[in-house]
Amino acid sequence: MSKSKQYFIRSREDLKVRFNAAYQAAGEALAGGCVVLTLGRETRGNAQNAKLWAMLDDVAAQVVYCGKLRSREAWKDICTIAWKEETELVMSLDNTKLIAVGLSTSTLNKKDFAELIEVIYATGANFSVVWSEKAECVISEFNLNNY
Repeated sequence: MSKSKQYFIRSREDLKVRFNAAYQAAGEALAGGCVVLTLGRETRGNAQNAKLWAMLDDVAAQVVYCGKLRSREAWKDICTIAWKEETELVMSLDNTKLIAVGLSTSTLNKKDFAELIEVIYATGANFSVVWSEKAECVISEFNLNNY
């Protein structure tokens, strides 16, 4: 089995069909050696990723934080730390800087990613960000106008 297979289960009705397909594929693949089956949540797609960056671009262009404009990457880190307690601040090896460690947004599932987008929206609202048309599409899609 040279290529991995994914089976998306979105309802209880999908369970039997997808499990049977996975059972058959795993059985066939056993001829090549051990097979690993993994369960997980669907990860975000390109559309959700584009939404995040559209909003971060607006925040980065308009908000002065700790005395200066911050990059969109810095704002992603700032909002991620505000959202998840799993992130921890530690000193660099030379004891000159604080570093955020613990959570990578690349591993977030769709639900968690949507929560992070809500934090970014709330942050923008708190700093009176004027959202671009691109970001407004995100705000409408995620129904974030209640902040």
